[in-house]
Amino acid sequence: MPHPYFDAIAFPWHRPEAVEFHRALAQAERSFARIEFVYQQCGELPGLPSGRPADMLWKHVLDHVTPAGLLSRLCDILHGHALYAALRPRITAVMSAVDPLTASMIADDQIFLDRTRLRDRLAKLGARTSAARLLLVRGTKGSGKSWTRLMVEQVASAYGDRCIYLYEGLVITVQDVIDLLFASLGASDIPDQLGTEDAYYRKVCVRMQECARAHERTAVQDRRWWIVADNLGGGTDGPSLDPRIKRFFDHLALHLANPAFARWFRLVLLDYPDGAVPTKWLREMFNEDRTSCDDIDIAVVHEFLGRWGEARGRQLAEDSRRALAERIIASVDQPPAASAGALLPHPPAPGGRVPSRLQRINDALQAALDALAAGTP
Repeated sequence: MPHPYFDAIAFPWHRPEAVEFHRALAQAERSFARIEFVYQQCGELPGLPSGRPADMLWKHVLDHVTPAGLLSRLCDILHGHALYAALRPRITAVMSAVDPLTASMIADDQIFLDRTRLRDRLAKLGARTSAARLLLVRGTKGSGKSWTRLMVEQVASAYGDRCIYLYEGLVITVQDVIDLLFASLGASDIPDQLGTEDAYYRKVCVRMQECARAHERTAVQDRRWWIVADNLGGGTDGPSLDPRIKRFFDHLALHLANPAFARWFRLVLLDYPDGAVPTKWLREMFNEDRTSCDDIDIAVVHEFLGRWGEARGRQLAEDSRRALAERIIASVDQPPAASAGALLPHPPAPGGRVPSRLQRINDALQAALDALAAGTP
């Protein structure tokens, strides 16, 4: 799994232990000569600016060693030097920081049961040195494709990146998509729609890259944008969205082969239609996650309950977790008449639609968590 510091493309100033690490560095070492010596030991890096206070010098160090992949080297140097023994607790906090995917699995107000394949895909998508820049999510109706956005949002936030979510109802036309992308990027000068449709999409992608770079000049350095587009597939009545929206994202995906563009963007396409992908996409550039209503079993719920307890400082006994996980799955998978002691009935939703298996698991698990939080069995 990616390390939130050593695999980051920029020092994660949004993390509390990162701020504490910087503060500790500035207090422990104020000498320009010694800071420069440690900095030079890390590797080939831009020179250290003279005449600056210690906190600015260390900020320069952290902002340059991290994107160069040398932050772990800096930590090793400082941790092994007797002069900086007082820094070791702060260095250890950085080195042992929880990876963004683990941190994102337990949210206060969301249940997101682990999908191992998805975690692996997002790990590759977020890692600083990975060639993967695009994730396709396909699967059956009601199998949790749209829920993928919740983990994507949390992973992007854990990296200090930004996330844009586009879906049916929010956008209707491809121009709606482009307008919202540029609004999120803080830009209004969208290219004129001249020439062919494909030529227009190419201009839009180039302008998006320019807008993302502009943030670097306004102190939002090296922050990526994770673009999540949903409802790209369709049902028996045809595509959910204008097919030109999918065509636009196919173009945007093609631009991800360019490292200069991929530096700023990650793309997640939900409910992407089955079948072949565009022939010009580079194979190493994308991965696929396929959801199924049968993905969630007793073992997954059992693991979630363990992580839920750990996140709240509660030790849930192994046999209790196993029994509760079995009870939750039984309440969902057995017919109502046969599921004596089920946590929740699962009546039809409004309009007569029976909730999906994933939704029923979510409801039963939420009821169990509410009971645990209230101290009832």
